Amino acid sequence: IRRPPRSTLFPYTTLFRSDCNKDALDLLGYSREEMLKLKIFDLYYPDSEYGLPKAKRKFVDFIQGFKIQNELFQIQHKSGYLITINLNVKSVYDMNGNLIELRYIAVNITGHIVMEEKLRTSEEKYRDLFENSPYSILIVTRNGYIADYNANLLKLLELKVSEIKKYTWSNLFGEDTNIPSATVIYDALNK
Repeated sequence: IRRPPRSTLFPYTTLFRSDCNKDALDLLGYSREEMLKLKIFDLYYPDSEYGLPKAKRKFVDFIQGFKIQNELFQIQHKSGYLITINLNVKSVYDMNGNLIELRYIAVNITGHIVMEEKLRTSEEKYRDLFENSPYSILIVTRNGYIADYNANLLKLLELKVSEIKKYTWSNLFGEDTNIPSATVIYDALNK
């Protein structure tokens, strides 16, 4: 079976058989014999909004002709832990137009989801510290352009948001600055 990298072909049903590839067995921890005895809904995580309830809703939609393409679902390993997948389901028909099999192709994105959540949490903590800091904070790019700042900097420099965007580091804190508090900062930096 040719497939994209990291994809897993889950059990697909035909009138004659069910099958799955080694990636599905490795991902879920089942032997081929165990896997082939399972119903497809047995694989979905029961207590998750992206698990069994969503799978049942999407299956009804699928039977009514809607596609399942790039859908987020959560399934469970044999030992019970949660696995997040991106799922595509393809219908295969015979020459008479009868549905003969469903192919489930999934990509395990659990690691990606975990890293995304850690990044989101980190960004929220950073943003909270940045915005609520008692200090004035200014972040500039390598070229000296203002990338970000907090409200305390605006208060210190007595500037409005629309005004600070006009400045770079050098014309904000350079010797030619016309902002009184920035002159104090310039003098302190150049002692």
